[in-house]
Amino acid sequence: MAKDAHKDPIETTVDGAPVHKAYPLPSTDVYEKIPHAGIPRANLAPSAEHPNGSSDIHHKNYSVLQQHIAFFDPDNDGVVYPWNTYSGFRRMGFVMSYSFLAMLFIHLNMAYPTQTSWIPNPALPIFIANIHKVKHGSDTDIYDSEGRFRPDQFEELFSRFGKTRKDALTATEVRMMLSHQRRPWDIFGWIACFLEYFTLWLLCGEGSGFGSDSYITKENIRRQYDGTLFFQMEAKENARKQQKVERSEKAKKATTNTAHKKVVEPVQHMVGKEE
Repeated sequence: MAKDAHKDPIETTVDGAPVHKAYPLPSTDVYEKIPHAGIPRANLAPSAEHPNGSSDIHHKNYSVLQQHIAFFDPDNDGVVYPWNTYSGFRRMGFVMSYSFLAMLFIHLNMAYPTQTSWIPNPALPIFIANIHKVKHGSDTDIYDSEGRFRPDQFEELFSRFGKTRKDALTATEVRMMLSHQRRPWDIFGWIACFLEYFTLWLLCGEGSGFGSDSYITKENIRRQYDGTLFFQMEAKENARKQQKVERSEKAKKATTNTAHKKVVEPVQHMVGKEE
């Protein structure tokens, strides 16, 4: 047997399985930063850097998976309608076309499993209480089957795929991760996982587009699991819009002053000549 690269007392790799070294587990000191890292959390999404999860959680009575979509329920009635989803994407800064397509994909595929009746609801509502029923395959398994958050699985995401830096995943590493986690014949899972990370990349990816130097930070990935990222992005979008309004008003004021100056100065000049 071969010990892992961190020389931990517990064997996590063997020579007969090269895949173990290709996708290593975190060192034990990473797990030790999170109390009882192997126990899924009902309403917190902790990491080694944030062992107590997010300080700005909006719905502590929700599971982490429920918190993930609570942003799209602005009236807090426990139901997300298609127009709520569309509005939520727009509030985060997505264009109309992408928001509409996201709304269609999400509600056409995920509304019915959350309903309590066998008769489909034509309004395609998603009931937050049953959101765990739409957990799909080929994902990271960071949510368990009841919507809890698994800290150990989250840390393993970065030890396995974060080869470039410890606090982020590059575009190449995300593609590698999505490919590695595919389950046979799970077409819906493949598509859903790709669209989830593609959307996340559009929302908070850093660097140049989808190039080798682009990445998503570990903290942003963690915060999207408990939904706090969405509120953060909404605030950022509101600030951007406010700055745009202020710049527009400033430009309008400058234009008005310039026009006023062009009218007043010739008049003053003519008056001066007459005197």
